[in-house]
Amino acid sequence: MAADVLAVVGQKGALRAQMDSLLPGPVGSKAPSLGELVRRRMGERVLDDLVVPIAGGVHSTHPDRLDPDRVAPGLRAALLRDGSLARAVLSLRSRAAAGSAVQGIRGGIVRLVDELVADTETYHVDVRLHTTATAVEEHAVEVTGPDGVTERLVADHVLASTPDPRRASAADRTGIELVTLVVDEPALDAAPRGTGMLVHPDAESVAAKALTHATVKWPWLAEAADGRHVLRLSYATPPDGPAGARADGAAGSGPHAAAGAASDAGGPAGVATSLPVDPSDPVGVRALRDASTLLGVRMGTDRVQGVARVRWYGPDTTAAGLADGVVGIGEASTGRGLSGIVAGARAAAERILDDADLGT
Repeated sequence: MAADVLAVVGQKGALRAQMDSLLPGPVGSKAPSLGELVRRRMGERVLDDLVVPIAGGVHSTHPDRLDPDRVAPGLRAALLRDGSLARAVLSLRSRAAAGSAVQGIRGGIVRLVDELVADTETYHVDVRLHTTATAVEEHAVEVTGPDGVTERLVADHVLASTPDPRRASAADRTGIELVTLVVDEPALDAAPRGTGMLVHPDAESVAAKALTHATVKWPWLAEAADGRHVLRLSYATPPDGPAGARADGAAGSGPHAAAGAASDAGGPAGVATSLPVDPSDPVGVRALRDASTLLGVRMGTDRVQGVARVRWYGPDTTAAGLADGVVGIGEASTGRGLSGIVAGARAAAERILDDADLGT
């Protein structure tokens, strides 16, 4: 076991983790949660000290509330095939292209919005704004427009990136707030924490659950920042409240048919909107304090050249509840994380194209 892992989990935790290689493959393979799977294979210490911080930083959720099939597709099968959780994880990682987990686009993925709009115009996609999907079925979507008129859109295939609008179970999710700092601090030139770090939920005197040194992670951003540093801190919040304490669309694939909708109306003001922040207000002060603590570099407000924050909902851990035949895509069906969402969308597209080939 690597020395840095041993330093975190301790000798007793390491010995328990190594039991993973001796246990039969089926042990834990049917666990209902990622937390239970890790607990049964490697023990409580590995779960608490290694998996919990990562799950919190990536999914804003404790691993006991994460479905392995959504957040780690193929993990159960790999466990049965390879006989240990460690080998299963290594096997899945080896199949991913190098750097795929952190790939981006020069200029930021926000550029995808303009490209998507251009594609919808090129392919004459019917985009319905301010429209609510009230029923999502295998070959049709019922929508209500801003004028209150209800319409039934028939399609060859229906894809949904949100839960079924008639789902009986309530959404179960946290809120997320990102605070971005732009600072002029030469002491950060050495990248004291590399591209960033995840924070254990039990860490004292730090409210952030993760920090990203964005100008170290993305060279194009470092060029644009011209010597300044961009730091991004993420916070778990109540779904309808401010940060502080720890804690949907459907599309038909028929000719020129598509519908977009949010499965939950309303929500806290300012969700998904980037807002400027005064560095001296509580949000700015907290972010600067957390950044200083995590990076080991004391920074005052005089070093801050800009602050902004954005809030949105965390992943919904309640099952999407889509009707039979509806193709689930996006976070609601495949869990959080761009790599999983992209892989799920590509697989869905391939299935639809295969069905189309069989029908011709």
